[in-house]
Amino acid sequence: MHANPGSDTAYSLAGRDVAGQAQTGTGKTAAFLVAMYQALLTRPAPASRNRSSILALIVATDPELAVQIQPRCRDPGTPHRFRQAVVYGGVDYDKQRRQLEDGIDVLIGTPGR
Repeated sequence: MHANPGSDTAYSLAGRDVAGQAQTGTGKTAAFLVAMYQALLTRPAPASRNRSSILALIVATDPELAVQIQPRCRDPGTPHRFRQAVVYGGVDYDKQRRQLEDGIDVLIGTPGR
């Protein structure tokens, strides 16, 4: 993060990469989701987009975090027109594959799946 935390918001809303670190419960997930939805809403997917092409990828460090992130994507105030899916190891692979084939916009996953 930069010395001026306000500049991180401007960077992320402009589509630039930002890395952050803070204590649990400080709103890190919300901050990243705001920037992601801002980008998705202001730069719509091309009409030629394949149904199975994702618009955004959220990589979590472990399955527990991936599962925690998905409900935040659905909280009041977030655009509900974006379909999300969570994929990680140890669960039904075919079910997750079908979700991807059916089409999603935001993929939340862990390395290895």
